[in-house]
Amino acid sequence: MRELSRQVGRLCLFALIGALASIVLTLPLIGLNILSASIDRTQITAHVEEAFAEEDLVFENFLRTNTHLGSHQFNDCLILMQLVDDRSPAVQRALSPLSWSAQGTGSNLPQNASGSMCEKLHDFVDGTNVPAVEDKEPYHRYLHGHTALAGVALSILPLNLVRHLFSFVMCIAVVGLLVAAIHRAASAATQQTLVRSLDVATVGIGLMLFFGLQYFSPSLSHFPSDVILIGYMACVLLFDFSTWKLWRLAALHGAFGVLTAYFEFLTGGIPLGLSLIFIGFAAHGLRDPSYDALSRALGAATAFVTGVVGAFVTKLAMTVAVFGPAVITEFLYGLARRTVGDESTGSVYPWDAARAIAIGAYDVGSGWWALGFLMLAASSLIFVYTLFRVWQTRKSGAPDSRIILLILGALSVYLWWAVFSQHTVQHFFFMARIGVGPIIASALLAATMFHKPLVASLRHALRFGPPAPKLQEEQPS
Repeated sequence: MRELSRQVGRLCLFALIGALASIVLTLPLIGLNILSASIDRTQITAHVEEAFAEEDLVFENFLRTNTHLGSHQFNDCLILMQLVDDRSPAVQRALSPLSWSAQGTGSNLPQNASGSMCEKLHDFVDGTNVPAVEDKEPYHRYLHGHTALAGVALSILPLNLVRHLFSFVMCIAVVGLLVAAIHRAASAATQQTLVRSLDVATVGIGLMLFFGLQYFSPSLSHFPSDVILIGYMACVLLFDFSTWKLWRLAALHGAFGVLTAYFEFLTGGIPLGLSLIFIGFAAHGLRDPSYDALSRALGAATAFVTGVVGAFVTKLAMTVAVFGPAVITEFLYGLARRTVGDESTGSVYPWDAARAIAIGAYDVGSGWWALGFLMLAASSLIFVYTLFRVWQTRKSGAPDSRIILLILGALSVYLWWAVFSQHTVQHFFFMARIGVGPIIASALLAATMFHKPLVASLRHALRFGPPAPKLQEEQPS
């Protein structure tokens, strides 16, 4: 009972620090939104018109695996529509920019006849169809960090250069992460450092091959959230969380949660961020048995989730002060609709989400549906087999904490798909790509079954020389 009270107290500490981080960071981030919303829209609108003239924007909502314009033009044009319509005050647009719903006429998804979002944007900027302000709705659901960043970028650069810049930065980030991880593995002095470096290298390879970065990184909505994930994995590589004080660990993961929420457009940053936290802590499961890696990982995840929730609560409080209490009802209705659907979508269940993910597997396999489907299926089988083995050996003692952490890494994404079934079905073309989390976790689960010979052989190979001295076990701090 005393140990349970200690663990609960530790989680409460992580939650408290995560909540404080959400308040401290969200307020200045909203301030950045206001500064971005205050930028003159003339140049931004000119860049949008130029993009249509140069066919950097087309009417098709979804361009499957298009590496030049990006796969997800619907969200890009939605963000651009929010940017160019500056008829409401800057403070209102900073919190909830005006939105004009459209399902589009793209051929890759079932659509209604309302016209594509990019076509609506085109008609708006050329004056063909400019709805009254009261006919559009403030978009209360998000913190709109992606819109603020896009506004700053497009006030300086044309859209095609912004997309190339985003894609170039993402390429440098993920390749740099992989190279740094291999370098640290080659010079590792302890088993934990080596395994942590190899884990991060696995994450880098997984993101390069199965996250569709080549056609999602040019997107105004996907790039900011994706690059935050890469930044977190860089922290996992560079810092040994096992030596950190609890408050420092909580502050970092609370900040990670706030930044993820700031750029979240329900594109998967939250579940994949949670998955990478557990994967990032998995190497710590190889420490001395007296070190509780699972406890620290759960605390970090608590701080992350608290940071996400706190950021949204802070934003909602400010939005209520500006727009009134009806915002809360609208936000909660929209959130509930993303789970099991409503009268307009019909009931949606987890098995519907599973089918949708299978259909969207081409975004996991870099455009090769068979590869994506096989990777998702294999990772699911490894996950289920691992659960079976844990259950089968339950009487012989608690499983290795590394195994539990990797299971949680995969489970974070599986639960998101199941809980947000309607969202997964409607947006399967980018919800499938977060399946990279279970793919990475399952690969590490499989490797863990024989990690000792694997570590030894990889260390020798990376040294490019004679066998290195025996790795020293990390001592608990």
